[in-house]
Amino acid sequence: MMRFTLINLAVCLSIVFAQDENTSSPVCRGISRGREFVVGFTNNFLGSSSIGEVHILVVAFSDDPTKVTISSRREVEGGKYEVNFELAAREYRRIPIPNDFLLEFVSGRSDKVLIVTASSDVSVYGMNYASHTTDGFLAIPNEELGMSYVVASVMTLQVGNAASLLSVVGVENGTNVDITIAESASFENQDYSPGDIISFQLDSHEIIQVLGARGTDLTGSIIRSNRPVAAYGGHSCANTRESGCDILSEQLIPVDSWGSRHIYTQTGSSIDVSIYRIVSFFGDTVVSVPGHENRTLNAGEFLEVTLPGNGVISSSLPISVTQILRSIDGDIVDPSIIQVPAEEQFAFKFGFVTPPKSTEDTRGFLNFVNIVVRHDECNTVLLNGSPIECSTSVVDIPGTEYVMFRQELQRGEGVYFIEQGDSSSTSRMSVIVYGYERAETYGYAAGLSLSSEGRILSAKPFLVRENGGDVITTTLPCQQPKVEEEKIICRFRQNASEVQHWIHNN
Repeated sequence: MMRFTLINLAVCLSIVFAQDENTSSPVCRGISRGREFVVGFTNNFLGSSSIGEVHILVVAFSDDPTKVTISSRREVEGGKYEVNFELAAREYRRIPIPNDFLLEFVSGRSDKVLIVTASSDVSVYGMNYASHTTDGFLAIPNEELGMSYVVASVMTLQVGNAASLLSVVGVENGTNVDITIAESASFENQDYSPGDIISFQLDSHEIIQVLGARGTDLTGSIIRSNRPVAAYGGHSCANTRESGCDILSEQLIPVDSWGSRHIYTQTGSSIDVSIYRIVSFFGDTVVSVPGHENRTLNAGEFLEVTLPGNGVISSSLPISVTQILRSIDGDIVDPSIIQVPAEEQFAFKFGFVTPPKSTEDTRGFLNFVNIVVRHDECNTVLLNGSPIECSTSVVDIPGTEYVMFRQELQRGEGVYFIEQGDSSSTSRMSVIVYGYERAETYGYAAGLSLSSEGRILSAKPFLVRENGGDVITTTLPCQQPKVEEEKIICRFRQNASEVQHWIHNN
């Protein structure tokens, strides 16, 4: 049995345990593998329906064959779009998607949504190509989607009509969505000012795109809905002061899966720097960044810092942190946007694919992974079944028990599995994959552990009324006889738009 003590909670919607296949310990998190996804591709400023390319990459984990279908309610060339294929164990497939699914440079709504379904758990990635402007993202399974998001984009030097943007994808019919806009934007032929709320309804497999006004930044815009949705943030072509422009595209992590300790890593030597954007949903969130004074953020506020090397961004309440690539191996690169995994989002197993090509070199990008793992388990990490030699290249992460090591991968397209080879280990890790060529980069977290329902232990919605500070104790059955973690993180929603995070000792 598992015992929880709940204090002053209004409505508790879920208490969830997840079990990873590499440990017997139930933990309060899921994994970004799944069996159903909705995928949308935001505008690529230098792409179009005639010259842009979009791809969906699917990686299988099951030892048995996995049947996969990619489909859409949108008709292409006069008929329903549908692709069916089967993956063997640890096999992957890259599916070129008709260019018609790339959103145009307009605000509004569309049926340009792709549905990925699989007979067993898979990882799904999106790649958005055009000449010298590419980015990729990790897709989040439908069961891990949320009802609250905060947009991450970037302030950029103006390039033509390029714009900060956000998109929302419906999963259920009749979904009501409110977006509190951080800066001026347009939607469905109407202009909105900072602080305005855009309200609309989405049906299943419908996508909307909101464009920021010229020179604005939609970072900090808050998305709320009454049913789960997928959300994307980014920029159609962003640059830094030193670089050319590149598309930024990232699927956003729902607020109820955020964390409070984000470990960032260097992209090459310790002098290489990245830009980090820290966004808040909760009021009075105190953020600590190495080399900077503590900063208190309220809902929708964000902090931008430029950091070299490795370290920890910590906060008093959960936050989201995105990394914007600026230099790699001493070279200034065009930017890419990457979700920085929180320590609470670390996992045991990752499967991912590197892109098949770059604009400059037919051999493909220079590809790398940054792996963060506990220092005493560095040599138990496997890459495609073989131990990674990390004794000479490992770098300590100040203030933590973790180390980081960087592994160069082959150029061109390939599938890679990184996993904790010690089956008795309780230490999770993070993996970020990225690559660059002249005037072009891509990057994404290879996998994330997120809150999930339906794994090991799930309490159906129940009411816990506020009781003036009295302690209410509830006991729930657990399939595992022992929980080895000292702390368990559970997440509670007070209503459809606000999330509370509570930590309880077991």
